[in-house]
Amino acid sequence: MSEKNISYLQKVCHQVALEKGFYEGYCVPYNPSGFNNRPLPESIALMHSELSEVLEAIRHTDEDKNNVGEEFADTVIRIMDTCEYLGINLEEEIFKKITINKTREYKHGKKF
Repeated sequence: MSEKNISYLQKVCHQVALEKGFYEGYCVPYNPSGFNNRPLPESIALMHSELSEVLEAIRHTDEDKNNVGEEFADTVIRIMDTCEYLGINLEEEIFKKITINKTREYKHGKKF
């Protein structure tokens, strides 16, 4: 597997999260029966907090704190980690969604 694809990066993100204790006390790998799984709402809240950090980075005029790219990377890492945990092939899902989006009308009826 190439180191330049999303599926590979997804596995790396999850492995690092495991090694750094982010799944301590939770069932790994994900258990479809729900027993002792890491709660999905918790994972989504962590993704949201990373996006909030992007906003904070944008607000800073100090170049040392204006780390927008790093904060976006943190968001993507959280998403990849969670998808790997849940057994979602994010790369496949992205390509499927791009195909759907290509067929949609301009802004599909929305202002933004």
